[in-house]
Amino acid sequence: MKELLGEFIERQKAMADEIENSFKQYFEDAIVPECGTSRPKRGGSGVVTVEIAWEGCSADEVAARIGLLPGGPGLYVILTNREIPGSDVCTFTVPGSDLKAIYRGHSSNIRDRVMGHLTYGAYIAMCRSKKNKKPWGSFIKIDEGGGDGGLDIASEPYNEARWAIVAFSMKGSSETLRELAECGFALAFGTPVRSAREPGRRRAKLPFSA
Repeated sequence: MKELLGEFIERQKAMADEIENSFKQYFEDAIVPECGTSRPKRGGSGVVTVEIAWEGCSADEVAARIGLLPGGPGLYVILTNREIPGSDVCTFTVPGSDLKAIYRGHSSNIRDRVMGHLTYGAYIAMCRSKKNKKPWGSFIKIDEGGGDGGLDIASEPYNEARWAIVAFSMKGSSETLRELAECGFALAFGTPVRSAREPGRRRAKLPFSA
C-alpha cells in the first residue's frame, strides 16, 4: 500500500502541475477586452470586462453594473485606478486603461461574490432579508485590520476612482479546479496587492467533478 500510495501521490502532483501550467498559458494568451461604461465587453474564451463604478456614480448604478456579471462559477479579478497600499507585483491590467489588478478570487457565483466585495452593506442587507441566505466571508480589505473586510465603492473615499471586473467563466468547474486556475493566474501575472496570500499548492484532491 505504501508504494502504491506514493505512486498515486506523485501522479497527482504531476497532473496538478500540468493543469496549473495549462491555466498559466491560457491566462497569458487570453484576450482581455477593453473597459467601457456602456455595456460589458466580451473577449474570447469566456472572458468579460465590466466597468463597475466611475467617479460620481450612484449606488444604484453600481448595483446595476454588478448585475451584468456572470452568475455562474469562475475566476474574477478586481481592478481600480485608486492607489492601494502594499507591495504591487501583479502585472495584470485592462488594455487601454489605467486600471490595475488589486484582488483575484474564484467563486461558484461570480456576481454574488463580487457584490459582497464591492457593495458590502447592500450585500449583507440582502442576505439578511432572504431566508437561508448565508453570506460569504473573507472579503477584500484595502487597509490592514480586523474584521472580514468588504467595501462600499459608491461611498467615500472609494467613489472617486474607477472600478472594474474581469471575469473568466468556468462553467461546470469544481472548487479544486478553480483553485488551480488561481495558481495558474499567479504564475502568469503574480498575486494582486490585496489578495490575501499567494495561492497554495492544492494537492489533497484532483478536480474530477463539479
